[in-house]
Amino acid sequence: MKNTRTATQNTPTEKARATFPHLLKAIEKELKNYTAKNPTEKDRYTKYYNGQLATLEHVATAPTVTAVKIAVEWKKSQMWGHNPHTTAETWTTDENGATGYTETKGRASGCGYDKQSASIASALNENSALLKLLYIAEEKRLKGKETRDKARRDVIGYGSGYGALPYFEGGCGVSCFYTIFKNCGFTFEQVASGKTFDVYTIKPTPKTKKQITYINGIKATQKDLERLEADEKSGKATTTEHTTKKGARAIVTNN
Repeated sequence: MKNTRTATQNTPTEKARATFPHLLKAIEKELKNYTAKNPTEKDRYTKYYNGQLATLEHVATAPTVTAVKIAVEWKKSQMWGHNPHTTAETWTTDENGATGYTETKGRASGCGYDKQSASIASALNENSALLKLLYIAEEKRLKGKETRDKARRDVIGYGSGYGALPYFEGGCGVSCFYTIFKNCGFTFEQVASGKTFDVYTIKPTPKTKKQITYINGIKATQKDLERLEADEKSGKATTTEHTTKKGARAIVTNN
């Protein structure tokens, strides 16, 4: 007997709504567009949406990445030469300060494409904490007035996936990971290489603290600095400056 039961659209959790509101709207919009074009396939697309929602909710609860080590071992294949086998070790910290460790694997075979990046992407996509880096970057893109209308690849980087939810694309070249992780606030770096192996690390990029500037003891805005620069060029003011013990820039006018 044929199953006539239709799929029911699941309701997002509060965690997903709070963490990725714009991504949630994106997968809801995707479902709406799919079903509008193919109303007879609504049941199939609803199941797809539920799967996307489940992934979003799982990633929303993932811990914060603190460090990653990626080891690629090239193993000989009788048919395809050497194939990459990747192990990604990820260290994390959750919202309660508890540390964690996860190991995921990926591999690739065949020919005619970049196997190493495919193998690495496969290992990265298996870790929800690493996917969370992409989701946070995509949420920021969708939220930003200057970035929401730009393509994902132009903001996060080529190889960051298609569709509503981002992912690490395979076969795009390892160079893509340098750009993607940079735009996620991390540094992707090759630390070792040999005939049969390659090793990479991923670490949070240290944030550069913006220097505070004071003019005659008063905190200066960008407009204040522009006016002072204009006065110096016109000869209306001369200045001396020094760096305070706390690292601030202190300017004193001598006019």
